[in-house]
Amino acid sequence: MPKKSVSKPTGTFVECEGELVFPSAGRDVREAVYHTLSAFRKKDATVRVFLIRNTAMRRLNNEFRGENKPTTVLSFEAGEKFPYPEWGASRKYLGEIYLAPQYIGEKKESVARMVVHGCLHLLGYTHKKKNDRMEMECQERWVLERIEKKNLLSK
Repeated sequence: MPKKSVSKPTGTFVECEGELVFPSAGRDVREAVYHTLSAFRKKDATVRVFLIRNTAMRRLNNEFRGENKPTTVLSFEAGEKFPYPEWGASRKYLGEIYLAPQYIGEKKESVARMVVHGCLHLLGYTHKKKNDRMEMECQERWVLERIEKKNLLSK
């Protein structure tokens, strides 16, 4: 699998692994992660992003959520028993985000929106209750507006 990474001046590190189904997906993923974490002042943070096929997403969704169907995004927040990468203690490892770009396209969603959504989960936001969902959607819109104002995403 192709692997691309970028390190921004704040120390935020994003690693993308997988087949880039959309030509601009890798760049958009990195920009969306970086600007989401920057908006929440998460410096020296590490997030791994995996771009996977629908079949792999279906397996993950079934294994971890009991739903035998693909989904657009899954996030796994790093806990104490989470297998930390070899980057050392200089960065806080927030967790992993899995995206299915083909399924995102089929659902006519935005890769950037799904990345922001995944990052918000890593930052502790949920949508289990109505108030939580409303708060998360508000934060999602706020981050996406910041990104769009900077005209950072591919057209």
